[in-house]
Amino acid sequence: MFCELIEPQYVRRAKQLWKRISAYPTGRGHENNMRTDEVLQESPMMGVGRDGEESTPHTVLENLSSSFQNPAPPMLRSEDRTVSSAVDQFRMIMDYNSKAFTEVFKSQVNASSSLAQQVMQAHQDILVLKTELSELKRTITPMVSDFRELKRDTELISGNIDRLVETVGKPRGSETNG
Repeated sequence: MFCELIEPQYVRRAKQLWKRISAYPTGRGHENNMRTDEVLQESPMMGVGRDGEESTPHTVLENLSSSFQNPAPPMLRSEDRTVSSAVDQFRMIMDYNSKAFTEVFKSQVNASSSLAQQVMQAHQDILVLKTELSELKRTITPMVSDFRELKRDTELISGNIDRLVETVGKPRGSETNG
């Protein structure tokens, strides 16, 4: 899984370093150098292994890491120091990528966690708002009834005033005659 996260330029750099490393005599016999050259043969995919099977970045990195596990001799020649520095450089690149991925992953997890907390808080706020709206509705409903009664009473009073004006406006004896 980690190999899929390595950027292609680092895989290419690892292949170049591995070719340089495999060019130096290892003291373990010629077949070791042949094996590494076979692994790194170019093909449309990553490379072709010694059994003719295709190498993936994972198998190339496994081969690289197995060679890095062999400790360097205590007395290094100048060309061995170059190999050692290339190996150290490759390790630094791998460590950097690992740390960078870990940091990005942690930040994504933290961002997701923060977003989840914000969603939960918004949900709580909506529930509080819904409760407040229900209370407001309970308060407004009687007020609406009171306003309806007030309107009806106002219409009755208005009608009574109109009749009173009509009655007051008529001459005094016309009420009994009419």
